[in-house]
Amino acid sequence: MPLSSTSTSSTPTVTPGNSRATAAGSSLGRQPAPPPPNPPSRIPVTPAVLRSIFASSRTILEERSLSRVAFFRYAV
Repeated sequence: MPLSSTSTSSTPTVTPGNSRATAAGSSLGRQPAPPPPNPPSRIPVTPAVLRSIFASSRTILEERSLSRVAFFRYAV
C-alpha cells in the first residue's frame, strides 16, 4: 500500500492561531514581542491625584481638620 502524501512530522507549524507551537518546540532563541506601549492620554495615578479626588468631596473645614490630624500623627 503506497504512503499518502500527507506525513506527520514533529516540526511545529507557525500560524497566527497556532502561536503555542513556536513556544513549545522552537529552539531559534527568539524573544516574545514586547507589549504595546500605554496610550499617551492616560493620566498616571499618583498620591497627589488620589488626594485631590478625595479632597474635592470634603468641605474646606473638613479638609483642614484632616490635614492637621495627619500632620500631628506624622510629627509624633
